[in-house]
Amino acid sequence: MEKWLVQLVCITDGAPKNFKMRLYRNFNLKDFWPALVWLLILSLALTQDARVFLWSQTLDRDTVAFFQRITQVGHANWMLGSTLLVTITFFFLAKANRNQDHRDKFRQLTHKSGFVFLSITGAGVIAVLLKYLIGRARPSQFMEYGAYYLSPTTTNSELASFPSGHSTNIFALAFSLSVFFPQARVPLLLFASGIAFSRVIIGEHFLSDFAGGALLAYVFVTWWKQRAKITKPYVGESG
Repeated sequence: MEKWLVQLVCITDGAPKNFKMRLYRNFNLKDFWPALVWLLILSLALTQDARVFLWSQTLDRDTVAFFQRITQVGHANWMLGSTLLVTITFFFLAKANRNQDHRDKFRQLTHKSGFVFLSITGAGVIAVLLKYLIGRARPSQFMEYGAYYLSPTTTNSELASFPSGHSTNIFALAFSLSVFFPQARVPLLLFASGIAFSRVIIGEHFLSDFAGGALLAYVFVTWWKQRAKITKPYVGESG
């Protein structure tokens, strides 16, 4: 299975046959230690899923309605559309510009905006696959199945709760942007947390679904940062 996956990546990425060796060589474990924090949060969240869900059912309609509005920010459509548009714009600006310094700058911006786009895309695709492979019942099925019912390899969207897709999307955006804007990391993560937690408030996901999406996003963005060889933190920095 591992050999097949490596061959598939080699074909789609145009990588040489020694891709597996290079992949492991570029894998830096020290960048992944914060994932342990998210794993701890996920573990704690699992113990509180039922309690938090029952609490969310006691909230008044106005509070729920507010979070139903802001939860739309977690949809991937606007993230993918905007980052793809920015990437394409920078790409053509690089092609059209005759000034070498400006061309190099636009190429760098194309690379970095493309990194954000692919971070959201990759993490989102993995989240969808995991949802249906794990088959966790959503909070809407709580009275029938409880908080921890699993139906692996399901095709039922009501049994596709973990991880939260909205959480994965918004955290992938936050983590990938914080690569280039480290000074904005805290505000970005607070914003992502608020959007992701709205899924818990409105009863679409359990608390651990929210944490699982954040963990997935962090691991994928960190791996992709190493794979894409992103080293400079600021978008405006010359390379």
